[in-house]
Order: sequence, then C-alpha cells, then structure tokens
Amino acid sequence: MVEMGLFWKSTDDWINEGNEHINNGEFDEATICFCRAVDKSPDSLVAWYGLAYSALYGGGDQEDLEDAKVFLDKAHELDPYDTDVLTLKGHVLFALEDPESALACYDDALQVDPESSAAWYGKGISLNALSEYDEALECFDAALRISPEDGDIWAWKGKTLLSLERPNEAVDCLDNAISLNSEDWGFWESKGRALMALEDYSGALDAFDHAIALNDCAEDSWLQRGQAQIETGDMDGAVASLDQVFSLHPDNAAAWWLRGIIHAELAEYDKALACYDRAIALDPDEPDYFYRKGVVLQVLDRIYESLEYLNKALCLAPDNLAISVKKGVALNNLHRYEEALACFETVLAEDPDLTEAAIHKGIALAGLNRYEEALRYTSEVRRQIGDISEGQAFLLTLEGLCYASMNNPVEAQSRFNHALIKSPGDINILATKGISLAMLNLPKEAILACDEALRADPESECALIGKALSLTYLGDAAGGLALFERTPLKKPESSLLWGKALALLVLNRHQEALPLCDQAMAVDPYDSYAWSTKGLCYLSLKRPDLARDYFRKALEINSYNVDAKRLLARIDGANTGIPSPKVVPPGISGSKKTIFISHSSKDKEIANLLCSELEASGLGCWIAPRDILPGQDYHEEIIDAIETCPAMILICSSNSVVSKHVNGEVKRAFDRDTTIIPLMIEETGLSKAMQYCISDAQWINAFNGINSQVIQAIRRAVLANRG
Repeated sequence: MVEMGLFWKSTDDWINEGNEHINNGEFDEATICFCRAVDKSPDSLVAWYGLAYSALYGGGDQEDLEDAKVFLDKAHELDPYDTDVLTLKGHVLFALEDPESALACYDDALQVDPESSAAWYGKGISLNALSEYDEALECFDAALRISPEDGDIWAWKGKTLLSLERPNEAVDCLDNAISLNSEDWGFWESKGRALMALEDYSGALDAFDHAIALNDCAEDSWLQRGQAQIETGDMDGAVASLDQVFSLHPDNAAAWWLRGIIHAELAEYDKALACYDRAIALDPDEPDYFYRKGVVLQVLDRIYESLEYLNKALCLAPDNLAISVKKGVALNNLHRYEEALACFETVLAEDPDLTEAAIHKGIALAGLNRYEEALRYTSEVRRQIGDISEGQAFLLTLEGLCYASMNNPVEAQSRFNHALIKSPGDINILATKGISLAMLNLPKEAILACDEALRADPESECALIGKALSLTYLGDAAGGLALFERTPLKKPESSLLWGKALALLVLNRHQEALPLCDQAMAVDPYDSYAWSTKGLCYLSLKRPDLARDYFRKALEINSYNVDAKRLLARIDGANTGIPSPKVVPPGISGSKKTIFISHSSKDKEIANLLCSELEASGLGCWIAPRDILPGQDYHEEIIDAIETCPAMILICSSNSVVSKHVNGEVKRAFDRDTTIIPLMIEETGLSKAMQYCISDAQWINAFNGINSQVIQAIRRAVLANRG
C-alpha cells in the first residue's frame, strides 16, 4: 500500500520534518526529507540548504562534502546574497581543506550582513588555518561582540591565542567556553594543550581526563595525556595512554614518536630507534621524528648517522634552532669545528640566550685551538647564565682544558677544582682534569683524578686515556700501552691513538707507532699532539728532516705545544726561551744543555723541581728520563749527555750514594774533567768512588729545599767555571 503522505505533504512539511531530524542528530532521515522537498519544489533554497547541511554534518567524508558543495551552488544560484548559504559554503570549503576559497565566501557573507557572527567565526577559523593569527583574533572578537555566549567562538579564540604563544589568555578563553558548555570534550582537550604550553602538567592531565570521560575515543586526548605523563616522569602511565591510542589507530605516527621518547628516557635506545623509524615511515614530513632519532644516535656515539638525520630534519624545518644546535654538537664530536662554530653563531644570532649553543660554541673555539678567545667567551657566558650549577661546572671544565692546553697548570687546576665544587664527584670533570694534568706533565696528580673517575665509572674513556698517558710519562710504557689497549671506544679518539703511539715509541716499536699517528691526525686534524708525536717518531728514527716538518705543523695548529717547540729547538740547536713547568715533562727539553743532573730515581721529585727552577733561571739542563728519546739506548744517551754538558749537579742523598748508575755517571764526568757540583739534600756519607771524584768540589747545602739561594749558588758556580 502506497504511503499517502508522500503525495499530500507540502514542501514546507518536508522541510520542517527534516529540521526536526537534524535537531535530533538524525541526518540520514533529514536528507530523505529534504530530497522530498526538492522533488516537490526544485527552486526551494531552504531545501537545498538543508541537504547541504545534512551532508556536511551527517557524513563529512569527501563524497558528502562534494555533494554539499553542489547543493550549495544550487542554493547560491537561487539567491547569490543569502548570508546563510554563503557561510555554510565557507564551512564546506574549509572542511575540504580549501581555506582560501572559504575565506572568500565568508567575506561575501559579511558584505551582505556585517553582523553575522557565524561568518566572522568562519573567517576566523580560515585565517587561523592560514596562520594569520592576529587577523583571526580580530574576527573572533567581532563574533563574540555579536554572540558572547557561543562556546565554539571562545574555544577557537583560545586556540588562536595559543598559536600566538599567549597560553595564559588561551586558558581564560577556554574556561569561558567550558563554562558555557562543559560537555564539549574538545574544549577540555584544547584547555589541556594550553596548560601543557604553561608546563602545568598536572592541570593538563586533569583537562585530558575530562575530555576522555566525555569521549573515550578521543584519540588526541589520549595522545596528549601520554605526552603530559612523559613530562611528569610517569612512564608507565604514558605507555598505558599510548596503548589506548594504538587501539584506536595503530598507525598514529605521533604515538610512535612518543613511545620512542619513552624508550629513550629509559635508556632503551634500540627500541627508541625502532619507534622513530616507524613514525618516520608513517609521516616522513615531520622534522621532529628525524630530530629525535638524530639525538638518540648522538647518545650512542653514532655521530655520522646522527648528522645524517639532523640534516634531514633541517631540510624540513630549516629555521628550527634546537635542530641546528644538535647538528653543531655532532660536528664538534666529529672535530669539524669550523662548521660547528658556524652553526652555533647562526643560532646565537637568532637567540643569544640559548645556553647549550653558547656552551658548545666555546668547545668549538677550543677545538680550533683559539684558547684565549674561548676563555673570553666562556667567562662571558658564565656571567650570563648565573647560578645554573650544571652549566657553570661545564664551562669551568672547558676553561680548565683551555688553560691546560696553554700550559698554565695553576689556572687549569683552579678551574677544575671550582667545577668540582659546582658538581662534586662529576665523572666527566674528574676525567677531563686527569687527562689535562697528564698533558701538563703532572702524571701523579693526573692519576689521582683519573682513579677517582674510574672508581665511579671503570669504563670512562677519558679517564683511562689520561691514566695511560700518565703511566707512559712516568716511564711505565708497558702499563700505559696495556691500558690504552683495554680502553673501550665507541668512536675513534685522537688522544688515545697518539698516546698509544708514544707508548710504543718508548718500547722501541717505531713501525707500529707511525700509522697510529696518521690515524690520530685523520680523526682530529686540529690535535697538534698527533702531529708532534709523529715528529717524535721520525726523530727517533734519525730522520730530523721529516720530524722538523711535523713539529712545525704542530706549532702552526697550536702555538702552545711546548713539546713541539722544544723538539724543534733541539733539531735546530736553538734555545726556546720557554720557562719549564714545575714538573718536568716527559718530552725532550729543547734548551741548550749546560748542566747534567745526576740523581737517583728515588729522588726524582726534587731532581725535577731543581731542573725546573734552573731552566726558569736560564740554565738548560739534561735530565733522565725526560731527555731520552723513545727508542734510544738509555746508557748511550746518558754518556753522550755527560760528554756534552760542561757541568754536573750531583744530588747527594742516601739514595744516590748507593746507586751504581749515579756512581758511574760521577766517574764518567770526573774522567771528562766536567765541573761537578755536589748538592747535599740530606746528611749522608759518600761512597769511596764519590769521595775520590768530588773531594775538592764546591759543595752546596740544600737541606732546607730548593730555594732561590740554592739556585743562585748553582748559577754562580756554573758561570765561574765557564770563565
């Protein structure tokens, strides 16, 4: 039986019935009613409008939206100046992701009716989509003047303020929206985002919980809840929230990205990388996914890979300063200091307050051996950052490293000690102090610092290298080499390579040492000690012509390389005029040798101090083991030195009088008619051989230690015998 109402219902009846279905959210039924109205009256603008409205809000997929556009075009033909039609067409075009065309429709509507709050609202959301936030804000304000009780307008004003980085005002607007309609889960979600921007994670979690209570399928609310939980350190809660996201949408790229952050925070780096890979595969246009992967690769010391992903991130977001900073850090780690410096200077030109960039700029300057500039810069940065202990400690450590490289042990140790006050027991500071003191030829102090670092972290690369260098400088090359070989390296380190070469030289393994120097220079072309160690290799092989070139290159890179200066001076027969450090370095002194210091190895500390003071006064000294080249015959070098030096200082002690080596040296000097100056450091008898050789010598008393009077007495004795 045919339903008679199909025939006798009027167009208005169908329209009214359609509107009732819309009010009840029954859009399919509403569509049928509006179709009946159109069938009866094809020129009914209201019927076409109803069809478009039902398609937009009842379906919303691409096909429905295209249908809605067709319906509105028909309505527009019937009345080109209908504000509601123009506004709804703007909404449809916006939903079709065409905000420019939508904007034109809203402008047309406002030309007809400047008091249309819906048109102002639509224009605002279109401008927001086009990132024209200030203009959007003006539109929302205009809409609110007309309709101050519209929660949607308040919510969109809040979102726009958030885009303008005005989160406090955004929260106020969203609170207004919620007060007008507390059952809209979207309002709560937007408030949560604004609170996240304010770092009020507790408040954000409460807002997201409200959103989820109203709509447990709110994917973004679960996602944002997970991010807030990460920020509060609740990793288990974050995992649970992200599991909800995956249950709704297994291929949510942002959820995989956040899961990666969780694994990274838990030091589960392989899992983190797998998550970032999944996120990148799902959304290859999001720079933060590449950035996060680059950061994890940097933590794993996979620096070349890290740089590759950071470069990809910068291709997508060339103005992102955080990515540029991490790229600079990677370049520093690769010893590409010029490129790193350019990165940091670009970043700091945009934001001078970025502490990480400022700190790493100092590292780049130091890496380029521009120590004075680095010190001026780090001092300025320390003033700027104030009482941030971690940053202060890092910069003080860097200053200590610079002073050590400039052969200033007093300032170097002062900076390291201040850094340890800021950050007590810090392994990296202790290890850096250790290797720096080793480079300053203070091996005993270096070993103390390295051992303290190694007690906390037995695998500390820097501490192991520092201790190995110190052992080598103390004459235990075999122990140093063993320590070098057991040092675990995640990436090549120039100091380990040339340090190992130095140990091999002392052990007469010259051919093994040379390629290690080449590797060290390849790893860090700015490490002058890699170059000077290769020069030492050639000097040990009796190739001073080749050695000279490498010492000169070392000094070209770093003019503070004292070993290179002295060794070059030895080759050229010149006096460097450089005061010796308080502890005599294991390198070879370059001063012209006037005095041979004969001493027992048990008295090496006072012998080294004496040597240091004499050289500071202008008298060049020869002392073992400092002046014995690695690989050379120990006894032959001593005999050559005794025959070359016009004077000998004999350190007389209970240790030296019983030493066969010291007695042999004294006899050799006596036979060569060398001036022998006995220096008594304690009351002791002499061996018969010594009594015979020095019975007529001028004695100098040093029972109170090596002081200026002792040095002046020695100088007078040496100069008198020269005359």
